[in-house]
Amino acid sequence: MFKSIINLFFPKVCSGCNSFLLTNENVICTVCRHDIPLTNHHLIVDNDAFKKFYGRIPVLHASALFYFHKKGIAQKLIL
Repeated sequence: MFKSIINLFFPKVCSGCNSFLLTNENVICTVCRHDIPLTNHHLIVDNDAFKKFYGRIPVLHASALFYFHKKGIAQKLIL
């Protein structure tokens, strides 16, 4: 009950879209979680992240979790 009163005055909001979070959500809402552009680089050996570093430094494997777009959800989560 005390937690509900605190949430009334200081509500938790989504870091991606600033909507109110539900009880089981911590940082981002379910909608933003499904809208994050995942790369699946861990499944592809010769991926874009690997190609960026190839020949510049010795690297065995490179990957990224999601694509970064300006003004996108990924940027808001990093900031």
